[in-house]
Amino acid sequence: MDILYVSDLCSKDKFKELFERSKIKPGQPAQKYHRLMVEGLVRNKGVSINTLSAISVNRSMSAKLYYKGEIEEVDGVEYRYLAFINFPILRHICLFFTCFFSALKWCLNNKKGVIICDVLYITVSMATLLASRIARRSIIGIVTDVPVLLAGISEDRANFISKMAVLISTFTMNRFNLYVFLTEYMNVLINKKRRPYVLIEGLVDIDMANIIIVDGCIHSCRC
Repeated sequence: MDILYVSDLCSKDKFKELFERSKIKPGQPAQKYHRLMVEGLVRNKGVSINTLSAISVNRSMSAKLYYKGEIEEVDGVEYRYLAFINFPILRHICLFFTCFFSALKWCLNNKKGVIICDVLYITVSMATLLASRIARRSIIGIVTDVPVLLAGISEDRANFISKMAVLISTFTMNRFNLYVFLTEYMNVLINKKRRPYVLIEGLVDIDMANIIIVDGCIHSCRC
């Protein structure tokens, strides 16, 4: 089975590089979640995974103006980092088009492949959704939070940009064919059309099976 995984996922080495160079550090929870998901999928026999990754870097984090497209293969996963100009608005325009054409090309080359997308990354989720519609392919949305709750805003005090972001995110989120939710509450709140879904309440890092914590210190078990 061929899988296209669209998110901001990087390899461990790539994320370490970005983390060390960024003035404001990129968030790690989403990286951990998507990495565990991809590593779990690729361990299945006959599964091939390609990612389209829009790395989480913006102008406030890095002075670098242009990030070129790159391809990296690590542990059976091909990471395709999307090119973009690191400047407000231009960054999202670049990511939208590079993601759209890359996703469309993948769909045309993989007639029976499966698309999985992080719905909270609005720019790439919209681009991937559009590509899937043109190619007439189903797409699975991974929902790890609810837009309004994630924004931490209420209707009376949200600014215009925040409101628009929530509206666009919610509009896009409602148009996926299948879903992966963390809780049943998310399904009730988001899945108004009652499309197929699965609940994955937590992920386990299989590498932790070889880790022992003694007095607050981490030790690797070679047994």
